[in-house]
Amino acid sequence: MSDSLNQSIHLADIRKLLRDSKPALVETSDRSEAAVSLLLSEDYQGAKLLLIERAHREGDPWSGQMAFPGGRRELQDESVLETAIRETAEEIGFHLDAKNRISRIDDLVAPRLSHAHGLIISCHVFEARRPIQFDPNEEVHDLVWIPIAYLLRPESHTAEYRPPDYDGVFSGFRIGDEDNRIIWGLTYRIICSFFRTLNLADY
Repeated sequence: MSDSLNQSIHLADIRKLLRDSKPALVETSDRSEAAVSLLLSEDYQGAKLLLIERAHREGDPWSGQMAFPGGRRELQDESVLETAIRETAEEIGFHLDAKNRISRIDDLVAPRLSHAHGLIISCHVFEARRPIQFDPNEEVHDLVWIPIAYLLRPESHTAEYRPPDYDGVFSGFRIGDEDNRIIWGLTYRIICSFFRTLNLADY
């Protein structure tokens, strides 16, 4: 872990650390694609990351889970960047463009046991410029800003999460000291990849 765990992480630091990063991209010629937005802002606690809590819906394998705005690439999307921008607008009513993007981090391939098995997920880091106003759709139950410095604290991490309706024990991040929601699964893996890219953690 970095010695910066107990210090605020600022957007300027993130921009600098990502400036020369070279994301590892996965060949997508015959595979399904999706894209997510890692949306950053800043306040007195430093840089913070936006997550959504998905709506609780019967039959939805991701019902109630913490996630990033995003979804599958559609035929009209000219690029996965366009997918991330479109899905963010549809899900949370926040309109981005390419000028908001800070960088892209490594692609992620959904593992065999995931409901999205084999899906290639591209991960785009954006800065949310003010004014920040959201209009979430029916797929979103809640939106949560989480300070990056909090997620880097050892006590925010768990290796013993047992999600409902899933077999096994998973690693994850707590949302807050008094919030029992857990970030796990693909979203957890994306955050870990983001931290590794920034050289802030070695998950």
